[in-house]
Amino acid sequence: MEEMLLDNGDNTITDKGTGLQWIQDHTIIPEFAKEATPTAIVEAIAGLNRQRYAGCENWRLPTRKELLSIVDITRFAPAINPIFKNIRSDIWYLTSDPVVVFPLLVWCVVFLRGDVNRGAVDELFFALPVRSIK
Repeated sequence: MEEMLLDNGDNTITDKGTGLQWIQDHTIIPEFAKEATPTAIVEAIAGLNRQRYAGCENWRLPTRKELLSIVDITRFAPAINPIFKNIRSDIWYLTSDPVVVFPLLVWCVVFLRGDVNRGAVDELFFALPVRSIK
């Protein structure tokens, strides 16, 4: 069986199935090494784009569906392929999806088991930036 996740050797992972490129180890980028508010995360992603991280300037927050696409339910704590490095299983990872009926909430994913929940916009999260390559 062909591996769908490809290590690009530049701290990015390409998912050949979804056409998405992910940051492999967010902790080696100072702005993503610690939890932050959604506003700070969006500003940090804008910084990635200004510096053309890995030669690209279209980094963004993943949608809930995109972030769930890298959950591996055969794994636990973290429920993600070990090709991704330093993923915390006890911290929520932010998505770009707001909770439509509650504008002060956002959707997030935790990699303990790959659960989805809502978080307040003033809470602290980790982020796993992504970009579309298709």
